[in-house]
Amino acid sequence: MHNTQEPQAATVGILGAGAMGTLFGTRLARAGIPVTLVDVNAQLLQTIREHGVHCETDQGPLHADVQALQAVAGHGAAVHGALSGEVLHQWRK
Repeated sequence: MHNTQEPQAATVGILGAGAMGTLFGTRLARAGIPVTLVDVNAQLLQTIREHGVHCETDQGPLHADVQALQAVAGHGAAVHGALSGEVLHQWRK
């Protein structure tokens, strides 16, 4: 018996919704991969929830809709639990 269903892409969790996290999150989401951006900035995350993410690139502007999750100091276990089973990435300057 063969499985005829297409495999589903793993959700990618990105720690940090700054320039790099947003750029990679936008590109992954536009490629059809579910993305969750995690950050401590509640106002930024609310804007992402309402309007999606936008990036200006050398190839023109990009937009994508992603999930946004707030990280709170001292509650790393809650973030880890919410992203359980996801692929996690962190980009730092």
